[in-house]
Amino acid sequence: MTNGYVKVTSESALLNGEVEVLSPEKIKVYASGINIAQGPVGPQGPAGPTGPTGATGATGATGPKGDKGDKGDQGIQGIQGIQGIQGIQGIKGDTGETGATGPQGIQGIQGEKGDKGDTGNAGADGDHYHTTSSTSLTIASSGTVTPILDDLNVDYTPAQSVVIAHDDNNHMHGSVVSYNPTTGELAVALTHKTGSGTYTSWTVNLDGAIGIQGPQGIQGEPGPQGEIGPQGIQGEQGIQGETGPQGEQGIQGIQGEQGIQGIQGEKGDKGDTGDTGPQGIPGPDFGGYDREIHVSNVDGNDTTGNGDFTKPVATITKALTLIDSTRTTLIVHPGTYTETVTLPSFPGITVSASNITQLNTASMVLIDNVTVPSGANNATFNGVNLNAVSITGTASAYFNNLSVNNSFTKSSSGTVVVTGPRFSTTCSVSITGTGLTRFDDGTGIGVPVVNNAGAQVFFNNIRFMFNPTLTNGIVYFINSFIFTNSTFAITQTAGTVFMSNCYVLNNDGTATRPVSFAGNYTVVNSTMNYIGSSLTGVLVPYALGHSGAYRASAFVTQNGTAAQFVTGNGTLNTAAGASVPATSGSTGTRGQIAVDDNWLYICFQTNQWKRIALNTF
Repeated sequence: MTNGYVKVTSESALLNGEVEVLSPEKIKVYASGINIAQGPVGPQGPAGPTGPTGATGATGATGPKGDKGDKGDQGIQGIQGIQGIQGIQGIKGDTGETGATGPQGIQGIQGEKGDKGDTGNAGADGDHYHTTSSTSLTIASSGTVTPILDDLNVDYTPAQSVVIAHDDNNHMHGSVVSYNPTTGELAVALTHKTGSGTYTSWTVNLDGAIGIQGPQGIQGEPGPQGEIGPQGIQGEQGIQGETGPQGEQGIQGIQGEQGIQGIQGEKGDKGDTGDTGPQGIPGPDFGGYDREIHVSNVDGNDTTGNGDFTKPVATITKALTLIDSTRTTLIVHPGTYTETVTLPSFPGITVSASNITQLNTASMVLIDNVTVPSGANNATFNGVNLNAVSITGTASAYFNNLSVNNSFTKSSSGTVVVTGPRFSTTCSVSITGTGLTRFDDGTGIGVPVVNNAGAQVFFNNIRFMFNPTLTNGIVYFINSFIFTNSTFAITQTAGTVFMSNCYVLNNDGTATRPVSFAGNYTVVNSTMNYIGSSLTGVLVPYALGHSGAYRASAFVTQNGTAAQFVTGNGTLNTAAGASVPATSGSTGTRGQIAVDDNWLYICFQTNQWKRIALNTF
């Protein structure tokens, strides 16, 4: 060895043969637990020059292609030998004959091809309502205003609900009376308002449409930037250990020679054709729709259509002629049907919108006028919109999620139940027939009038109705809201009224309103203006108690005022009572109280008084 030395130490003596000298530069040591101290690394020698590249030899000529030999039989699989050198590729054998084709599977029955529907006319431009006005208007909750619209190309029609807004704090609401597209004059009957004042800048739109954009609030000032804290002290880096020596690369073994490739076996005969696969799943069957009569004024046809799901008719009038003992249900698809329809004399007819929720105009079914006569008893309507409906004779009818724009008339003696009514605020509701009529769980029913001694009418859980007029019959107001800007919210001239858990308010909902009861009446747990009410009829106490049943001009309330008989702390308020009666027959109203130094006077019936002596204690 040169340029250094290697010292070998061991915990035990080395045996013969444990150190082998391979060359003057290399030795091999067979031992364990030894420490090898490395001498200093010598300097790197200069790189030798690159030798010249040898010349590329000439490519040999391609030999002739041999004849194709016969394919031999495949031999038995032998033990796999050492991989040899790849042999010459054998000549490809002849292609075998094509096997016979299997039988064709049975084809399913093909359905009849439906007739192609007529191409519909191009749709008209969509309705347009949003516009502005610079007419000077004063905000009010009643009466009629006539703003001049800046955009004449709008589509307002009578009875539509509109909003006239100056900003989000000042606006008026009402319904369209008329619109003049030549002058832009829009007449609106007001029903309620928010805010006050006179303005010349207005935005006009359908009530319920997206409101105007409110102003953006002022951006708050950013807070002060906190001070940056001091940087911590950098820790000391630890001492790096010494890198150990790398071991020498072992000698790679010699690669074995590749074995000879075996002869390729002959190609086998073509197998038999497989069995035919199972029959596919049948296509949809529309047989279940045979009991329905489908109507569509978009793609239906009264001439070629038969009311099937795939061949609808175009009009409700045509559909009603197809009703028989097995087809009593009409499915009406979205559209406006300008028809005056009288149901045929067939009991149990059902008329349903294809989408009974109808959350937008595109999915709405609107029918102009419908009459339910005696012969069409127990008819049912689901999710349709009607301009007018009339139930006549002895017919009973049932309506679910019903919208009525103009009028609802019940002159029949049958039972009529309306669940989920969505009538317009100006819809006229006339009950002139006997029997039961119910309006349950709805948005609103418009303006009701009841005028038949044999009528029993329930208004249950109705969110709005306006100025009910009761000239006869028995009427129940339960869990409902009654609105008015007139003198009295409810006017009763005869019959019986039962009111429970109701609110009687002005159109804005900001103040209670009085009622006028001239017949029998019962009021339980309801909010109204009792003092301003005209209660000239007969108070009928509630069968389960007298809670909230009042007939007086002043009442008991907490922290009462001079307008009450007894204040909230129980003190008698004589200022609320009547004058001391001169006799037991003096003028007085039931419930009035008067007092002097010796007597407490109570009016127990009209113009009838009793008194109680006051004693010291």
